[in-house]
Amino acid sequence: MRARMIGPRRQDERTLWLWWVLAHALYGALGPAIVKILEGYFLAGSATRASDGPTIVVGVTVVWLILGSLVQWWILRNHLAALRWWPVATIVGAVIAEGVVFTVVTGNYTYRETFRSNVLIFGFTAAAIGAAQWTVLRSRIPNAGWWVATSAFGGALIWPAYTAVATSPFIGAVTAQRVDQAAVVAVAAQGAVSAAAYALVTAFSLVGLLRQIKLRVP
Repeated sequence: MRARMIGPRRQDERTLWLWWVLAHALYGALGPAIVKILEGYFLAGSATRASDGPTIVVGVTVVWLILGSLVQWWILRNHLAALRWWPVATIVGAVIAEGVVFTVVTGNYTYRETFRSNVLIFGFTAAAIGAAQWTVLRSRIPNAGWWVATSAFGGALIWPAYTAVATSPFIGAVTAQRVDQAAVVAVAAQGAVSAAAYALVTAFSLVGLLRQIKLRVP
């Protein structure tokens, strides 16, 4: 029988790209905004409530990570078959990356946070997640190893994008309001743009990789 392309059709590629970028931007805005709201709530409360703050914030971060992996799966499910392990791989990759980063940063007394160190941390984290996701993609897409490389590049763009927004006149005007809502808007904008920077790179890679898929159908 003739082989049929299961990857995105030409007319669907822009839709896939758009959904991928918009979903990541929304996801990137909501996570930091929720954490900032919770930080304000706990810091404004009693000592007991404040002591519970870090635990709650970590819990929200975990939920945020799970939701992010599910968002990616939801977008990809119409283009890749049997993708149920994608969320698991994403979470495992993130946990491993964060464990390595935490160990290196806390175990190195000479470590100083710099622009370059943050670029490397985000790039490494995205590469680790991409490598975990590659274990799902490798049996479905030819040359799936490119996903790891583009994930790393996209991750390396997160901090420059975040910094560009943080130092922009818009954020300066927002934070000048000196109200709690302004801080939430600021971190949401920074999160949205930085996540969108990652998504722009990985979206182009994703569309290119999915073009290669050919499955035989009866």
